[in-house]
Amino acid sequence: MSFFARLFGRRASKDNNDRHSSRRGGDPLAEIRPQLDVLRAAGFHLKGAPTSSFARLGGLPLVPEGFVWPRYKESPLAFICQIDLSEVPVIAGEPGLPTRGYLSVFYDQEQSTWGFDPADRGSWRVFYWDVPRDALFPAAAPIGLYEQALFPAKPLSIVPIRTYPGDSTPLIETLLSEAQFDAYFDLRDSVYVGEPSHHLLGYPDAIQGDHMEVECQLASQGIYVGDGRGYRDERLADIREGASDWRLLLQIDSDDDADFMWGDVGRLYFWIRRSDLARAHFDDVWMVLQCS
Repeated sequence: MSFFARLFGRRASKDNNDRHSSRRGGDPLAEIRPQLDVLRAAGFHLKGAPTSSFARLGGLPLVPEGFVWPRYKESPLAFICQIDLSEVPVIAGEPGLPTRGYLSVFYDQEQSTWGFDPADRGSWRVFYWDVPRDALFPAAAPIGLYEQALFPAKPLSIVPIRTYPGDSTPLIETLLSEAQFDAYFDLRDSVYVGEPSHHLLGYPDAIQGDHMEVECQLASQGIYVGDGRGYRDERLADIREGASDWRLLLQIDSDDDADFMWGDVGRLYFWIRRSDLARAHFDDVWMVLQCS
């Protein structure tokens, strides 16, 4: 059953499913709870902070001496957010980000790229600086940066959250029976942080589909995936194998407070290979933009 069929059929079936669950007196997900516990991944919600913070959306970044503002097709990128990784809580047993240093994230001020074209590379940048705080200085806005792409600063606090895979991921579709989809919706709803949904790591809150790992793998390896042709490429079998190495690094939502509007109320998803994350290498991050 498709995602939309499950979504729109949910209300009609929910009362009936609840009655059946009540008569059984059990948890519809009980038999697969161990697998779901293994799949559950820690993430970090980036929520608005009432006071000034290093972690923030928009404004101007703090950068090391010698920083050169990144450009795409001769146009400066817009600054999106910065994070002090020492402020990110460490969760035992969860491999993740470096425990020190700073991330700064930029994206095309024209919003002309969506991540499905290999030529989109360079229209976003993620910088990692492992330097002391006093080695960072306020950057000046570059010539050519549009006024509307100089976003207002929104301080952030970093809060641990639990995340589960989307219900349309192949793994979950294989794991769940038809009768368990509603209960899985409820499980994901119970840990959803609401909107705007900005977060580090964990699983994405996908808008158009839970196959971004494959898109990142193919597009980053030179295969255009803006239509169905890329999925018929003769190189697909060899290249697609690496899709499982990709994980979400950062999700940035549309946000009125920061004047972020990605497409039609969309989200930016920045993905990184696990092997790159393990060595704190952020130069090959891939971005996907999804909207309704």
